[in-house]
Amino acid sequence: MEPIDPANSSTCQTEKIVKEESFKGKLIDKYRDGKNHNYETITISCGGINYDSRLFVLEESGLFDSLVIGDSLFKEAGSLQIIIKSADQISEVDLMYNCKD
Repeated sequence: MEPIDPANSSTCQTEKIVKEESFKGKLIDKYRDGKNHNYETITISCGGINYDSRLFVLEESGLFDSLVIGDSLFKEAGSLQIIIKSADQISEVDLMYNCKD
């Protein structure tokens, strides 16, 4: 039996939570939340409601750094893929959490 790796357990739990998250809206802010462990946080405007997401906590694709305020973001529940519409370009990115389950 392998010992439990608390770091991997946290990563897998985060991946599971993010997988169930869904949104469709415009990126209106992105920042490192200094009051909350400096977590990479995005704010999305969805139908007039602002939604904060920390889906980039423990995420390894580097997508957070390339997002631009004004990008349109789409993510369906049950998936780790985000569709980004920026100006005339549409891209799809798979979020990576390095969960070893």
